[in-house]
Amino acid sequence: MKRCFLFTVLVFSCIAVQAQFIAPYSDYNGQVYIFDENETKFLETLPLSSYKVGKNAMLYSTAVGRFKAYFQGTVYNLLDNTPDYFVTDNWIGYYNFGNLSVLYNNKFKVLDRLAQTEYWYSDSLVVWKSTLGQTHVFYNGQTYDIEQWELTKEKNDPRIGDNTFAYVDQSGNFKVFYHGELKIIESYPPTLYYADRDLVVYIDVIGNIKFYSNGQYFETNIPAPQGFITGEGFVAFYDQQSRLNVWHNGEVKELSQNRPKELLVQDNLLAFTDQGNNFYVWYNGKLQLLERTQPLAMKAYRHVLVYKDQYARLHGLYYGQPVQISKDIVSGDFFLFNETVRYSLLQGQTWLWCKGKTFNYY
Repeated sequence: MKRCFLFTVLVFSCIAVQAQFIAPYSDYNGQVYIFDENETKFLETLPLSSYKVGKNAMLYSTAVGRFKAYFQGTVYNLLDNTPDYFVTDNWIGYYNFGNLSVLYNNKFKVLDRLAQTEYWYSDSLVVWKSTLGQTHVFYNGQTYDIEQWELTKEKNDPRIGDNTFAYVDQSGNFKVFYHGELKIIESYPPTLYYADRDLVVYIDVIGNIKFYSNGQYFETNIPAPQGFITGEGFVAFYDQQSRLNVWHNGEVKELSQNRPKELLVQDNLLAFTDQGNNFYVWYNGKLQLLERTQPLAMKAYRHVLVYKDQYARLHGLYYGQPVQISKDIVSGDFFLFNETVRYSLLQGQTWLWCKGKTFNYY
């Protein structure tokens, strides 16, 4: 086991921080390949049992359960069994028989060898419970002991955002861990709360919506909405008249006078189709009309929105700029891996779009 761990350290110690925008795909015979920004490489003969794609690497389980990683054109054998594993923009890690480990600062780091099975992770945080009953947070290379007892989903309902972690402690205090500090936000448990990047939104003691954003408090006289969804630094919600609003930088803006037919909130983007079938996207504080018809499907990641129009052609919004991904009719579903789009025109074909370039494989 020691030899295997040391090999894993060496494998991940060379990983750089530059995103490669990789995407896996299979050919007509089920063999697995991986697209690595500008070229494709063979990966496995048999279909994968599971996989998760990050910016710099892909972790996956083979058909016989072996745990591997792909990085810079090379496949590395990590474990003979498949652990519980996770991949985000910043983290590559797994939980295996009590060992909770993550990639940090270009080397693999064991956070705890006696961790319990329940843990939470996001782009910047990993939160877990030890067998000794403590709750820990790993952030920016440092481990913080935030509670001397265990958090549970049933009692404390913890919520994790990209860099925030909110929960209710045993005394009923509402707490938030943010930028290395643990703060008591309220001395009572909110009836409802969510967390996202630089943001915690909750219903206060008098039934109004309240925000903790970028370390500042924002009180409102807005009654508890019919429903709300968090994005990175913003909150979309329906008011008492079912109008769609967005809270951003301390201000509320109405986006639609009626509840949309379809709504997607993902990372930095909000996209919706109104009752008149007009398709809009809200990005960086601006509302933009994309289509006069409802898309057949849509997916988003960070600064990228991809959707299939009424003619089954693929379009997108790439860092705020409209782009056409496929001029031809797309067959079946499409997939978005970071900033790479995978789709098919005919059975047995694979097309990939990345950074404005298109690649096809048969």
